[in-house]
Amino acid sequence: MYEYEYVYLTESPANGYRFKEWQVIKGGVTMDGSTFEMLNEDVEIRAVFEPVYSIISDGSVNACAWFDLSLEIIHEAAEGEEIELVIPEDTLPDTGKYFTGEFLVDGESLGSDYNAGSPIYKFTFTMPAHEVTISAAQERKEELTVELGSGEKTELPEKAYMQINFTLSDEMSYNFENDWSELDLNKSGTADIAIITEFVDISDEATEIYFYAQLLPSADAIGIYQYDFTDNKDKYSSIFFNTSASALYSISIDTPAHGTVIADRILANKDDNVTLSVTPDKGYKLKTLSVIDDDDK
Repeated sequence: MYEYEYVYLTESPANGYRFKEWQVIKGGVTMDGSTFEMLNEDVEIRAVFEPVYSIISDGSVNACAWFDLSLEIIHEAAEGEEIELVIPEDTLPDTGKYFTGEFLVDGESLGSDYNAGSPIYKFTFTMPAHEVTISAAQERKEELTVELGSGEKTELPEKAYMQINFTLSDEMSYNFENDWSELDLNKSGTADIAIITEFVDISDEATEIYFYAQLLPSADAIGIYQYDFTDNKDKYSSIFFNTSASALYSISIDTPAHGTVIADRILANKDDNVTLSVTPDKGYKLKTLSVIDDDDK
């Protein structure tokens, strides 16, 4: 070779290995990728290879690694390499099941990135010095009935809360005064239930989060209202809101002559307090106000 002549090297790893780097053993040359410029001295270059191990997926999850700011699917990796497991958006779980957000390597759980109700559905692990099998954990879908007839707050499972907020967001309105979302079950134009998030400080450094559904005083929906969910990560296939779970009664107002009467709620339970607002027309005053039940009592 002549001084200042460029030399191009080609690596050829054996089966089960991959090229890692070039090492300059002798000579003062500088590698530029697989190329160096020859100097006026002898040069010794060594190719370094490292073993790689197969990553076998059951089809529910991809193994990925970052290359030049791009996350790419891989099928093998070297010991110590950081591998990111990701459930592809178009991957379906087995019939009647959902992806829990938990990942398995060789059948052992890595945990879940389901953090505070925000499903990320990816996880990172360090590649060991052997072949691995990877999968995404699945469980059978469930149905959930939310009993709302009492008018008290009903606690929601975290995943139910997230399904409602994500999937039904277009049907919900936000009540800024009370800092909660509202849902009109019977599409009457009147909100029936509130979806509530509460933060409870349990220490100076820890906070617990609770989720609730609550029937609103303005509710005019009586019955069971069903919402179906089809995402591959939805735990609940259907959520039922039952507004008549505990003897909920309707309140109707006969339109009076020469004034108005308004109740502060349309539905109520036994022993609930109901406030009536009476406004006489000009020149009139309230004479009597009667409240009767279905038996005229």
